[in-house]
Amino acid sequence: MAQSVYYLHLSTAEGFSISTLEAIALGMYPIVLANGYDATVELIKSLEYGTAVSSLREAAEIIESGEVPEPPIAPLFRYHIKSAVDQYEEILKEF
Repeated sequence: MAQSVYYLHLSTAEGFSISTLEAIALGMYPIVLANGYDATVELIKSLEYGTAVSSLREAAEIIESGEVPEPPIAPLFRYHIKSAVDQYEEILKEF
């Protein structure tokens, strides 16, 4: 994965995709299948990074274009383990 430019998530059944988040963290550009309600689509919209496609042809066109924006480092940090541990420690301080 670390040597890839794109990450294709074309599942028709998976909801939230940890692998998509990991791919973005490694700098890959996610291309996900938009097939109704899908938390993976919400993830890329939230991060403002990636594209939701309705067909394999659309995915191929994006890859053929070769245009890949820089990944959003700051928004990704909220999913980093350090961020989760920091939040946990803050909760513990309240007790």
